[in-house]
Amino acid sequence: MSKAAAAQVGIATAEMFPQFTVSANYGSASFHSASLFTGPAAVWGAGTTLAQPIFHGGALRAKRKAAVASYDASVSQYQQTVLNAFQNVADTLTALNQDALALQAAHTAAATAEQSFAESTSRLQLGAVSYPSTVASEQRWQSATLTEIQDTASRLVDTAALFQAMGTAPNTAQR
Repeated sequence: MSKAAAAQVGIATAEMFPQFTVSANYGSASFHSASLFTGPAAVWGAGTTLAQPIFHGGALRAKRKAAVASYDASVSQYQQTVLNAFQNVADTLTALNQDALALQAAHTAAATAEQSFAESTSRLQLGAVSYPSTVASEQRWQSATLTEIQDTASRLVDTAALFQAMGTAPNTAQR
C-alpha cells in the first residue's frame, strides 16, 4: 500500500473543511526613545482567520474521490503483489516436489543399471555374454547416471528459484 496515496486522501478530505489560522504578535511602540522598552509601550495582538471553501462546483469532492480511488488502486496492487508472491512460492514448491520424485526414480534407475552392468561384466569374464551386450549395458548405466545428474541440477535450480521467490538468501554459515 502506498503511504503517499493514503496521505493524499487525508489532504483531499482536509481541504473540504474550514481552515483556521491563529496568529499573535508582540512589540513595542513609543513616541520617545527613552520609554520605548517600558511596560506602557508594549503592544500586542492576537487574531484568528477563518477560510471556508464556498463554491468549488464539486471539485473538492471529486478530488477526494480521485484520491480514494488512487488509494484503492494501490491497495489492490499490493494485494495482487502478495498473491503473486504466494503463487510463485507454491509453484516452486510443487516443482521441487516433482524434482524430488524424478530424482528418486533416476537414482533407482542408475543403481539398477549399474548393478546390471556389473553382472554383465562378470558374465563377460565367464564367457556367458558377448562384448557388445556388455557395452550396451554400460551405455544404459552411463545414460541413467547422466539422467540422475540432470535431475539433481534441475532440483538445485528449483531450490534457487524457491529462495528467490521467498526473497531470502540461503544461510551459508551452517555449511
